[in-house]
Amino acid sequence: MKESFSKKAVGERLKGFRLSMHMTQKEFAEEMHWDVNTYRKIETGCSLLTSDKAQMLYDKYEIDITYLLTGNKSGKNKFFLHTTCRKPK
Repeated sequence: MKESFSKKAVGERLKGFRLSMHMTQKEFAEEMHWDVNTYRKIETGCSLLTSDKAQMLYDKYEIDITYLLTGNKSGKNKFFLHTTCRKPK
């Protein structure tokens, strides 16, 4: 079933990915070169994940952006959230 887009749902999927990497919010934000407060707002659904930040996630971790934004796997990327993670590039 399709899940409608929401900032909160995106943040929850992003949090799931971060936790699967065994990282704190601060560690993840630093790894991505993002301000930790900005990251916290995205993860809690207070702010929208921007397209440039989504691109950064894909470039570094090959995260399935379709899944991150919609909850639906695109089948185009070999990496999905909540699966075995690979080391950052």
